Amino acid sequence: MRRVDAVDEMDTVDEESAWAERVHRIDRLWRLCYNSALFWRNVMTYRVCLIIAGLAVAAAMTGGCARTARDTAGFALEHTTTVDMPFQDAWQLVKTVLRDQDFEIYTRDKRGTFVAHTKVSRVWRVLQPRRMQYTIELAPVSDNRTRIYIESVRQVYGVTLLTYPGWHDRKTTKDEGALTILSAIQDKAATRRV
Repeated sequence: MRRVDAVDEMDTVDEESAWAERVHRIDRLWRLCYNSALFWRNVMTYRVCLIIAGLAVAAAMTGGCARTARDTAGFALEHTTTVDMPFQDAWQLVKTVLRDQDFEIYTRDKRGTFVAHTKVSRVWRVLQPRRMQYTIELAPVSDNRTRIYIESVRQVYGVTLLTYPGWHDRKTTKDEGALTILSAIQDKAATRRV
């Protein structure tokens, strides 16, 4: 028969080894969690760096704001007509036609130059603002004849690294507005003669 209050050497060794095994398991679990946290932190940092680098490369490739100003030579469409009226009457007639067609007259020069703009518009109300600019020049051919020259340029509002925010010329492909202005000028000139 065995005494209950006696301490067996085997029991002590078993308990110590059991505690040592538990501590070892806890230590391994803690190291696994700590190392995996470090691993994921490093992986995520690596991924974030890759994403930021990719976005920077994509922004540089698309151009965005970082582009030079464009050469605007040949962007305008030009039309010329001659009306049978004195220069002063033709100047008043052009001013009246521009006001009737609801253009914003930017420059009115008595020497014979008008700069007029259409109203600002956007495609789908979110894209870059755009407008048309019409430069109209009058020159007397004789006492009773005046030459009217009109130049139309499409403009967009934006900024480049070399410019301040403002209107920039773009290639014009449609000239219905200029033809409408010229036909209105010719019609009014014809009705004044009659």
